[in-house]
Amino acid sequence: MKEYKYLANIATADIAMEAYGKSIEEMFINAAKGMESLIVELEDVKDIVKKRVEVHATDMFALLYQWLEELLIYFDTEFLVFSKFNIKIKEIGKEYILYGTIGGQVVDNKMKIKHEVKAVTYHEMSIEKKDGRFVCRVLFDL
Repeated sequence: MKEYKYLANIATADIAMEAYGKSIEEMFINAAKGMESLIVELEDVKDIVKKRVEVHATDMFALLYQWLEELLIYFDTEFLVFSKFNIKIKEIGKEYILYGTIGGQVVDNKMKIKHEVKAVTYHEMSIEKKDGRFVCRVLFDL
C-alpha cells in the first residue's frame, strides 16, 4: 500500500498531500513521513536522536494539525528531521491524545533541504475511511 502522495499544487507556495494507513496511527505516521520528505530525502535521515511526543486535541483534525506542527517546531527550533515514528492515539473523554517516540537527526551538511515547510494548514484538510483504509489530506504552506 502506498504511504502518501503529493497532489497538484493549489498555488505556487502550497502543496497538498494525501496519506494512507490501515489504522489511524499508520495514517498519522505516513502523513509525518510525507511532510518530512518534503523537507529532506527521508532515506538520508538516521535514527540518532530520540524524542518523546505527546499531543492533545479536541478532534482528529486538530490532532493531525498539532502532530505535524510539533514536527515542524522541532525542525524550526532544533533543525531536527525524523524518519522513525512509534505512536499511539487514544480518546479520553472529549480529548484525543497522540503519544509515543520519534527518531531522527539534526540536518547535516550531507543533506539537501528540498523545501521549507512554513506551516501546516486546515485548508481542505480531510480525514476519512475509504475502502477499508484511512485517508487524510493536508495542505502545506511552502
